[in-house]
Amino acid sequence: MGARIAAYSKVGIGAPLRGIRDNRFIARLRQILGAIWVCFHITIQTSRLLTHNVHMPNIAALLKSEITRVARKEIRAETETLRKTIAAQRTAIAALKRELAELRKDCKTAQQPRKPTVAFDAPAENDVKRRFSASRLVTHRQKTGLSASDYGLLVGVSGQSIYHYEQNKARPHAEVVRKLSMLKELSKTQIAARLEELKAAA
Repeated sequence: MGARIAAYSKVGIGAPLRGIRDNRFIARLRQILGAIWVCFHITIQTSRLLTHNVHMPNIAALLKSEITRVARKEIRAETETLRKTIAAQRTAIAALKRELAELRKDCKTAQQPRKPTVAFDAPAENDVKRRFSASRLVTHRQKTGLSASDYGLLVGVSGQSIYHYEQNKARPHAEVVRKLSMLKELSKTQIAARLEELKAAA
């Protein structure tokens, strides 16, 4: 009887107790294995990061980068305003240089001796007798680039008369010869000014 009770105690009562202890052991073992797996996974990931030279973000580096970006933005805005001001000043300086060049040109022109104004209407005293040349008339008219009508207006004859003079179909009288000779002494600028005066008076 005593042996049966002892055997029952070992098998009947002890078996449930051992089952309870085994379940706790397995749960604890699972926790330990899970922790080991997490540590192993972290170790693998860390080794991969180190292998590929991947660094964790640095707060100081991020702050420095942001400060640099904001500073560049502000400097760019100030520089753009300064660039516009410089461009406007360069334009003004270029305009002043052009104006100065024109003034120098005018001063140089004013200092040059002017040719005396030729009187076409009244003959000068002790005027020498002038000769007429049809070829010289053609050459001078081509040199001035004037039409026959404009050239005739300058000496007081028609354009048809100029054609006749050039072709030796007619010869100008003494007064026209005098004006033709005086016309050759004028510059192109003076001839143009004289022509404008005659056209305005007509």
